[in-house]
Amino acid sequence: MPQNQGPKKEAPQKKDPLFEVKETGAPKDRRDGVAKVTGGAKFSAEHNLPDIAHAVLVESPIAKGTLRSIDIRAAEALPGVLKVYTPFNVPKTNPGDTNQNTNPTANASKKPGPLEEKEIHHFGQYIAVVVADTLEVAQHGASLLRPDFSVGRAIGDLKKAKTENPEGKVAFEFGPDSLRGDPNKAMRGSAVRIQNEYVTPFENHNAIEPHATVAVWEGDKLTLYDATQNTYGTRDTLAKMFGIPPEDVHVLTPYIGGAFGSKGTMWPHVPVAVLAAREVKRPVKLSITRAQMFTNVGGRAKTEQSVSFGADRAGDIKALIHEGKTASAEYQEYIEAFTKATHMMVEVPDARFSQRVGKMNIVVPTYMRAPGEASGMFGLECGLDELAWELGIDPIELRALNEPKVDPEKKVPFSTRSLIPAFREGATKFGWEKRSPKPRSMREGRLLIGMGCSSATYPENRFAANAKAKVMKDGRIVVSSSTHEMGTGTATAQAQLAADFAGTSYDRVTMEYGDTALPFAPVSGGSATTASVGTAIHASVRNLQAKIVELLAANPQSPLYGPQGVAAAAALKMSAMMGNDAPPGQDPKAQLPTGAKAEPAEVGGAVVIGNGRISLKSDPSKFETYESALARLGVESMEAEGKFAPPPRGGSAPPPRSMHSFGANFCEVSVDEDLGTVRVRRFLGVYGAGRILNMKTGTSQMKGGIVMGIGQALMEETIVDHRDARYVNPSLGEYHVPVNRDIPVIDIVFLPEEDPYVNPMGTKGIGEIGIVGVAAAVANAVYHATGKRIRELPITPDKLL
Repeated sequence: MPQNQGPKKEAPQKKDPLFEVKETGAPKDRRDGVAKVTGGAKFSAEHNLPDIAHAVLVESPIAKGTLRSIDIRAAEALPGVLKVYTPFNVPKTNPGDTNQNTNPTANASKKPGPLEEKEIHHFGQYIAVVVADTLEVAQHGASLLRPDFSVGRAIGDLKKAKTENPEGKVAFEFGPDSLRGDPNKAMRGSAVRIQNEYVTPFENHNAIEPHATVAVWEGDKLTLYDATQNTYGTRDTLAKMFGIPPEDVHVLTPYIGGAFGSKGTMWPHVPVAVLAAREVKRPVKLSITRAQMFTNVGGRAKTEQSVSFGADRAGDIKALIHEGKTASAEYQEYIEAFTKATHMMVEVPDARFSQRVGKMNIVVPTYMRAPGEASGMFGLECGLDELAWELGIDPIELRALNEPKVDPEKKVPFSTRSLIPAFREGATKFGWEKRSPKPRSMREGRLLIGMGCSSATYPENRFAANAKAKVMKDGRIVVSSSTHEMGTGTATAQAQLAADFAGTSYDRVTMEYGDTALPFAPVSGGSATTASVGTAIHASVRNLQAKIVELLAANPQSPLYGPQGVAAAAALKMSAMMGNDAPPGQDPKAQLPTGAKAEPAEVGGAVVIGNGRISLKSDPSKFETYESALARLGVESMEAEGKFAPPPRGGSAPPPRSMHSFGANFCEVSVDEDLGTVRVRRFLGVYGAGRILNMKTGTSQMKGGIVMGIGQALMEETIVDHRDARYVNPSLGEYHVPVNRDIPVIDIVFLPEEDPYVNPMGTKGIGEIGIVGVAAAVANAVYHATGKRIRELPITPDKLL
């Protein structure tokens, strides 16, 4: 050990000894399922309020230039038209200055207000809105507008876009270039060297529910029914844009018909609807079309990547270089962080990671399920497969040979890392040993058969969150958070957690969500909701229990009266704090009840939670139920809040543990050589992703990710015309996504894993890891089947023939 350097402090474990699993993990049906399939769930566009008006947006037919004028007279003369706004007459708003913590991409932060710009940056940019009594009149009015433009030269080809260093950090923590050792020297000294280019295309979100907003003003107060996965971010941005206090903006999103990242940021149609409602003094509904989902809602950015490996003949990787360019918008930067995962996937002493952006005339890209990883792991995992073939080593064994013991970038241990166990388990279940190593060696009649594998990973993101727990006199628990239910089962899984925190049954817990009148919740993105909101719910329930017990410890009539009750309250308070990292220099016991001296190790030694009771550990016969406690205290209900406050992202100090989920993908394909068609015949995903809150919804999440990954591999691509930057295929008729006949049997395995360093529940987020590496597994299987290496997605027949 170097002089003057003491032993490294071990990361504190956050596991709560009071957390007894009974409801958590059970395959419960989604609570919103019946309402959705019977039509009882009301989505944002379905709020048909009295006297509602309708708004229709008009788009630019060019991608670059200036709007010189726009004739609106015919539209204004149309009976039923209420207002027509263009950049020449629209009332001004304040620039949106979105809080980076609640809305990380800040798509509204630097642009002028809605419809204020005459400069055209991308095809489909909104240049006007028509507000009318009915949707049909608004649509007719929109067709009557006559704009005039001066046309500029648009950039629609990433290869021709000017290459620039990104202004922001890659994945919030890396500069444009990250260097480890001397990769050029190590590459020159390697016995085996490979270098290949990989391309991933533009992709667009196509959630079943397009974006929609209903805006209602009552005086200076705004109510918004909006399809958003970021209620507080939307609230705060609109408050700033329209110059009103945030508490005067009420955003409600009880149901979301899918999002995948597209509803995490506020797109221009939202403030347009709000402005229109203010000006016509009526509720206004604005639903964007499926085509406008392509032209005015960002998707996954195109990437052009170069992946280079240097290794010795035994398979020890000596050098790694991952670099390239990603598409961004001319008017605002977005960085598709495709090198993010590469930093920690391979044990390699000499490495370089470089990212550049190419500014194009496109709508600014945004987060799309596993942003960065879904694109970057295609390049990395195909590159590893190519290296394995070059070395004559099994692809799984190559990964095992180069598996890091600590995070190679941060130099800290992993909280858990189940990558190789996932490969071992998957290889057995998939029958990997039956795979003939030689390409083109497996056939069924006229079909070529291939097997491929790849790694999956996603970081354990954690965002600040608040929650409230309330107990009623009949013992029912109500848990509140403004978090979002996007169809993933969040409300169900969080209710299961709350039930176990409270020591009661699942059917005794109500979950309130999707409303800014409830405690703050972050954007539902980055697979962070489980850990972030779940930890806040944990703190709120424990604070509620501590509040109850502290009062009972002072009540001579209660079985919890006296020093043992005080100790129990202290234990519960300490438990509430276990999810949060103590601020530097602060004693975590400072917030304990007066006179209490509980240590973290004592949390499980003073109190027992279960069967609707709070009992003394030393004498379980001394207990109170929630009903008896509230009756003894003479109250109808009691409530308490809890907060989760993780360290800021991208801080200067490395975390004590590197936190990620890991998995292994296995794919079998058949290829018809005559037609060039690829069909995925079976797929297996094996994951180490912490404690799974609900086995049914968790499995569904993974299958959904794999379906999206198969779409990414074989069909999805938003085509931008290189000549004028128009979107060529803005419809589900021409933008192909998988349907039932495209998807095989998908098997999911969750390895037994509980991460004690992440949060008191040992859980991790699983919303995005399912798509990661899927395209690489398909591409590697296609190579095994055909001997042809396709390095540009999607793998369509023209590339195989």
